[in-house]
Amino acid sequence: MINLGTCGGVEGRIGRFAVAAVERAVIYDIAEAMGDSKEAIDEYSTTLALPAELPAPAVKVTMYSADRDLTPARLREMEAAYQPVVADWESGAIAWVAHRNGAPLLILRGVTDLVSLHSGEAQGNLELFQTNTRRVMSDLVRDLPRWLAAWR
Repeated sequence: MINLGTCGGVEGRIGRFAVAAVERAVIYDIAEAMGDSKEAIDEYSTTLALPAELPAPAVKVTMYSADRDLTPARLREMEAAYQPVVADWESGAIAWVAHRNGAPLLILRGVTDLVSLHSGEAQGNLELFQTNTRRVMSDLVRDLPRWLAAWR
């Protein structure tokens, strides 16, 4: 399986329009009511295989995934535990399902916007996200043949 998409990045840790090659996906918002939340988060975290040499400019990352956008408030909540570089909505779930079914998976995400502890440039700015998404997705699709050749 191949999953291309977008993500938010943490300002000062990754650049806007950088490609995030996911080597680990963590679903960080699991709140276990009958057990240990950290244990559940560990259980649903997934390691992915990347080519030894990346075929296009990219940063190997741990993707933090949840059913919420990365905002300054969310970043403050997760900073002490994770010091994230990037975050998105779906990589964690996709990685876990692929792993559970024995399907090889490549996840590449382009950083559309940056968030700091104090501001989020796309928060309330859908046009910025949409404009940057066009560029990010174009770059990912352009480089996909190189990734496929290296990933096999």
